[in-house]
Amino acid sequence: MIFTCPEEEQRELIRQGKVKPVQFIFSKEERGKLLAEGKLASVDGQLLITAEGEDLSELIFSGRVKALEYNMSVELKHQLLLEGKMIAIIEVDGQQVRWNPATEPDPRIKGNENGGGRRGKGGFRFSPYFHKKGIFLQDVAKLGMIKAIDTAHRQIVQGYDPEAYVYEDPRLLDLSAFFRYFIAEKFGDDARKLKFMYQLADIILFLMKEDVYYRARFFSLFKDIPRHELTEPEKENIQRWH
Repeated sequence: MIFTCPEEEQRELIRQGKVKPVQFIFSKEERGKLLAEGKLASVDGQLLITAEGEDLSELIFSGRVKALEYNMSVELKHQLLLEGKMIAIIEVDGQQVRWNPATEPDPRIKGNENGGGRRGKGGFRFSPYFHKKGIFLQDVAKLGMIKAIDTAHRQIVQGYDPEAYVYEDPRLLDLSAFFRYFIAEKFGDDARKLKFMYQLADIILFLMKEDVYYRARFFSLFKDIPRHELTEPEKENIQRWH
């Protein structure tokens, strides 16, 4: 992320401590001066800028040091993006592209290939932290689904049958064993996702157990479902997050 607002606004944010520059670079000559001025110190073998507020702001905007990154709250970053005072610089197909995560879809996402996220996880079409649609997906839609499944899973046992998720049909037993193995293997990186998937599998199997309409159609679906190869990003996602 880089600032696009006037220098004085950037200075004020640093003076107030709302924005904290981190990861500085400076020349060898400047290092000696900063040490002599008490604005640089060696801590556990690492050189750290000790200047704060106005002094730190002056070091940066005079060009004596360069901050490679800025720490700030998500709320402040969101506000600055919405106001057009910050922008992200990302690489898309080998080109540097300016992107505002609060107002624009991620240009790295093409079709359903989620290639934009950190640590190889893949990204979302809209930022889940800054774009209103991404925030809705994460904080409203997904949470709503998780709560609905959790409620249904619990109420089926409490209001219908304490052994709702116990099966006698050998086909359902096979499916249950397969679902549990697969879910444990592929969703084990996140306890919340693991619980959600177990509950979802239980509910599907419960419907198949209790209602021949669903049982017939789910078995037909599982038998006839098309087979496709995973894409490379999909394979990487499973390898990294399991």
